Amino acid sequence: AFRVDDNKDLDRFDYDLSFIKNWNLYLQRDYNGLVLLDPLESQRGCLFRCSFCFHSDDLYCNSTGRKALAAHSIDYVIDKVKYLKKTTGIDNMTFCDDEFWIDSKRSLAIMEKLKQIGVELLYIRIRFSSIDSDMLKELKRLNVHSVACGLESGGKRIFKLMNKGQSLETVEKKLKILNDE
Repeated sequence: AFRVDDNKDLDRFDYDLSFIKNWNLYLQRDYNGLVLLDPLESQRGCLFRCSFCFHSDDLYCNSTGRKALAAHSIDYVIDKVKYLKKTTGIDNMTFCDDEFWIDSKRSLAIMEKLKQIGVELLYIRIRFSSIDSDMLKELKRLNVHSVACGLESGGKRIFKLMNKGQSLETVEKKLKILNDE
């Protein structure tokens, strides 16, 4: 297993974006401007054990065996985005993080810095259980255009078998918050 305690500095596992010579293959234009989908991750791993997901194993855990995340520093993430903006001219992007909002303070700090350099997030991937009114107000303020949540089944039996760590009742409550905001 990848022991997060031993590898907290995810920045040392750098990947060189300059290897991509033709960014036009990855860019799209929409009503928000030039968009680059999932060019990088800000963190790796997931704290949950959904039965259908490749993160359901203990690949990312700490020395006690608990699920953990390994995250790039905020400066690393912003430096990579600055490179992407300079190279491609993007206005909007997404991260390929499975759950961007696990550490809300870190997520907000990244989004604030993105705003300062003129890049907005088209959407973020989050769990329904992460949604609350305060979060949605912050996302609106930072001009995040949407959230992407996984609702793999509406059937109680299947939902329970997926082991998502949340109930359909929670999902319904969170959908109401989304609809009201």
